[in-house]
Amino acid sequence: MNCSAELIVEKYSDMIYRIALAQLGSESDAQDVVSDVLLKYMTFSGKADIGSKEHLKAWLIRVTLNRCKDIFRAAKAIPTDIFPEETADIPPIDVRLDIRAAMEDIPPKYRTALYLYYYEGYKTREIAQMLGIPKSTVTNDLARARKMLKHKLKGYDR
Repeated sequence: MNCSAELIVEKYSDMIYRIALAQLGSESDAQDVVSDVLLKYMTFSGKADIGSKEHLKAWLIRVTLNRCKDIFRAAKAIPTDIFPEETADIPPIDVRLDIRAAMEDIPPKYRTALYLYYYEGYKTREIAQMLGIPKSTVTNDLARARKMLKHKLKGYDR
């Protein structure tokens, strides 16, 4: 299935953005990921047929997750204690707790499972295939993610 660039942007850019935002927690990084993934699709689509609509969506999700991992790796390489004495006395910013903030506190592998299951509607078997992990791992990741969210949102009144 070789779709036009306009169709891919229109149909999948929002999904790519939401996945990247759930993974990275940064709107600007998520926008960069959308650009990178769409560029990779446009470069790749001319060389090979990606297949069905479902395969295309899975391919885009996989490329998005891989790009997010690349960004995490690059961020780990940057020293974080450049000015430790200047920032040590700054209190953390108190942010209203909501689901998005709670999701950002959950490790990325759990956010991925939650996002694909609840927002994209994939079954655990499908998520396992996309991520290349056993179905039981996805099930366990979902259970742990739900437990973490429940703990973070305990007593939360809206």
